[in-house]
Amino acid sequence: MDRKIVKKDMLPFVESFLDTKGYSQLENYDNMKHFGFSKISNFGRNRITFTFGDSGFCGNSLFHLRIPQVEDIILKVGIPNMNLTSYYTKENFLYTIKDTNSQYKYPSDILSKQGMDNARKANLILTKADIEDWKECFVDYFENAGAEFATRYAYLPNVLEKLDEIMDSGKKSYKEFICGRTDQFFRALIISKLCGDDRFEEKKEYAESIILMESRKDYHPYYKLLKEELDKLDPIYN
Repeated sequence: MDRKIVKKDMLPFVESFLDTKGYSQLENYDNMKHFGFSKISNFGRNRITFTFGDSGFCGNSLFHLRIPQVEDIILKVGIPNMNLTSYYTKENFLYTIKDTNSQYKYPSDILSKQGMDNARKANLILTKADIEDWKECFVDYFENAGAEFATRYAYLPNVLEKLDEIMDSGKKSYKEFICGRTDQFFRALIISKLCGDDRFEEKKEYAESIILMESRKDYHPYYKLLKEELDKLDPIYN
C-alpha cells in the first residue's frame, strides 16, 4: 500500500479526530510526507506530528510540550547555527519537553532509536487492517498515556522532578525528555531556576561539564548570555 493510499485514508481521520480536540494543522510542514498539529494549552502549547513514508511507512511523534517561560528565554539568548526568524514572528515554535517513554507502537522517532531498516519493519502499513490498528493505537495513546504526560508535565515542578531523576541516574544528557541538542542544558537550567531548585548549582555544574567542552565552543557565547538571564530570573515556584 503506497503513501498516497495510506494518506488518503489516514490523514482525514487525523484531521477530524484532532479537530474535535481543538488542534489546528500547522501550515509550515512538508505537505507530502510530514504533517503537524498543535493546540494552545493552559500552560503553553502541545504539538504532535505525523510522517507518511514511501512503501507504507507511517508513524507519529509523541507529545511535545512548549513552556513559554522557558522558550522566551531561549529565543532571547539564541541557539548557534539556527535561524530563529520564523520563531520570533511565531510562524514556528520551539518546544521544551517531549514524550519518548511510552510503549506506543508507531512512534516516528523510532528512526533515531533503531535505524531506518528497523523502523520500516516495525511500522509498515500494508493492509486496511494495519491502518485500523494504527488508528486504534493513536487514539489510545492520545487519550491515555499522552494525556497523562501532558497533564503531569504541565506543572513545572514535575518537570524538575524528572530532571533530577535523569541526572541522578548518571546519564550524560536530558535528551530523552528535554528538546534540543546542547541547548537542552539551557532549558534544564531555566526550569531549575524557575522552580527555585535547591540543586540549581549542582545542575549548573552538570550542564557546564558538557556546554563548556571545546567541541561545543559555538555554544559558549550563548551560554554567557544565558547566565546573565538566569541572574535576573526570579523563581515562580518555591
